[in-house]
Amino acid sequence: MSVKVLIVDDEKLERVLISNSVEWGKNGFEVIGEAANGEEALEFFDMNQPDLILTDINMPFMDGVTFAQHIRERSKSCHIIMLTGYREFEYARKAVALGVDEFLVKPINAMEVTRAAVASREKIKKERGADREMAHLKQEAIGSRLLLRDAFLQRLLEQRVEEEEALHKLQMFQLTRLLAPGVCVSVNVRVTDGGQKQEVCTYILEWCRKHTTAVVCFLHYLNHIVLFYGVEDAARITGEMQSLLEEMKERNGCVITVGVSEEGQGLPAISKAYQQTQKVNALGMICGGKRLWNYGDYEKIRNRRQKMTEMNWKNLEIAMTGGSLKRVEECVDAYAAELDAAGVPEEIYLKIMAMEIAERMAEVLARQGRSVSDVVGEQQYYRMVTEIDGIAVMQVFLKEVAGRILVQTEGSRTKKGNALVASVKVFIEQNLGNPELSLRLIAQELYMNGSYLSRVFKQETGESLTEYITRKRIEKSMQLMDETSMKAYEIAEQVGIKDAHYFSICFKKYVGVTVKEYKNRER
Repeated sequence: MSVKVLIVDDEKLERVLISNSVEWGKNGFEVIGEAANGEEALEFFDMNQPDLILTDINMPFMDGVTFAQHIRERSKSCHIIMLTGYREFEYARKAVALGVDEFLVKPINAMEVTRAAVASREKIKKERGADREMAHLKQEAIGSRLLLRDAFLQRLLEQRVEEEEALHKLQMFQLTRLLAPGVCVSVNVRVTDGGQKQEVCTYILEWCRKHTTAVVCFLHYLNHIVLFYGVEDAARITGEMQSLLEEMKERNGCVITVGVSEEGQGLPAISKAYQQTQKVNALGMICGGKRLWNYGDYEKIRNRRQKMTEMNWKNLEIAMTGGSLKRVEECVDAYAAELDAAGVPEEIYLKIMAMEIAERMAEVLARQGRSVSDVVGEQQYYRMVTEIDGIAVMQVFLKEVAGRILVQTEGSRTKKGNALVASVKVFIEQNLGNPELSLRLIAQELYMNGSYLSRVFKQETGESLTEYITRKRIEKSMQLMDETSMKAYEIAEQVGIKDAHYFSICFKKYVGVTVKEYKNRER
């Protein structure tokens, strides 16, 4: 993993020189940004969390030592290299007290900067190793190892884990057998009389842990039980799952289906096998009759018409992600027209494809931990699928599902965004005179992640949080100039800007005239 670098200097030429004269990439670094002063750099730091900062000391508005103090308040792990054109002992002493790695005197040269940066990089690597080891020990110490394992497995099934982490975690949780040839099994539960699904799932999970030869079994957050068998035990799956179905047969108010994947091997096969079981279980829910299905059963039905057209998945994904119901309906209509032109397929094929398309639509819900049946209602969802007896009914079903999903996602996004922005604006109004008012302070007071807060605010208002704060401060200062005889530096302090010179720069930028010109014009 490369070391992320931020370069801070008020002189553009110096920033370019530092950025271009050192072979950053070759030496294991990535320059992720530049800043012209300490205030810009602090905002960038809050958003991007660099590992190493190269900063000038002599800068306007906020000198390098003050900037380093703010960084140290935010992070103990960020490393700092200071650059200066002055051999000032007091600066050097303060820099050392703040834990600065190096103190380089300008004019700098590439070899010196490289040497200092590489030294910092080695410190960072050692600290990362120590942090990883400590985190591992903590995980071992607490009693939530099983929860951590299950959370990892769920991310693995959804392909949200990088290969390096996946292999490390499989070894850590002693699950490397999942990389060997094996089979995935999923037990799905549908409650039909208002019973407690969670309670049923927990019972089945405990039964599977006691009575099956699976390598691992766990409860997925969407409330189905997932098991992985080694290929050597695959022959036992049918018998063990039939025993489970027999065990649950007397339990009223729930319908259980078991889906079994094809045999697979290796890391990518884990997620693929799980996805196969979900398709198989959906087939079992709509077909009724037998409750134990193999992926081969699903493929036989799906491939009965080998030349059958496919949905344009890319266009559908773009439409759903963009929140455009009109474009989704156009995708559905185009697919229906192609099906009709190819000859109306049999009902079971339409039902399978309808569910497959609906699940693809519902991928926008995955980050909320929900599935399509959660939005539509599980019983209603399967009832609607079973009623599909032609292309026209399938179209109505897909448009209905898309509409409900988009209402949920847009409603959630808009509601949260509006409420958050309103809270932020109230807080800013109440704290406009506080010179410490910043993204970090607001996020801390509202118990929010700074990056998320900044992104939502920009999306909802069209301007960054820093721009909004500055604009409100200038508007307040104009009001004070109109209504009082306060001097410019007094007004600057009143609106939370300690540096009168910086206040003058901001005022000219936003108003278009200097403070003096504004006052004279108003007379």
